[in-house]
Amino acid sequence: MRNRQFIRGLVFLVVIFAVLGIVQSVFTDFTSFIQNILSIIGLIALIYVGFRFIMNRNNPHQDDLKKYKKAAKASKKRSKEKKKAPTAKQVPKMNKKRSTPPPHLRVIDGKKKSKDDRASL
Repeated sequence: MRNRQFIRGLVFLVVIFAVLGIVQSVFTDFTSFIQNILSIIGLIALIYVGFRFIMNRNNPHQDDLKKYKKAAKASKKRSKEKKKAPTAKQVPKMNKKRSTPPPHLRVIDGKKKSKDDRASL
């Protein structure tokens, strides 16, 4: 428990020093601060683009995925065309009750000789 409090305090101290450093950097040399922020953002973007390029190059199923998406889009387009085809007035369907199938139950005969009439007791 004591160790956790120590680490929490240490993290809090580091965060305070970081904020003070950023504020000091902004007030003393603003252009250098902006330049550093933009270079960090550019470095992160460069790493991200490189990572995405490497991951997409190593994916053998990329071509199959493209074909699947193309076929799905064509299928969706075809189904929309079929739905739009009947332009005549559509007669609303009557809500008729569906008959439920009979339950598949079977009556099992019990012992009839023992205790014939329980209700008379």
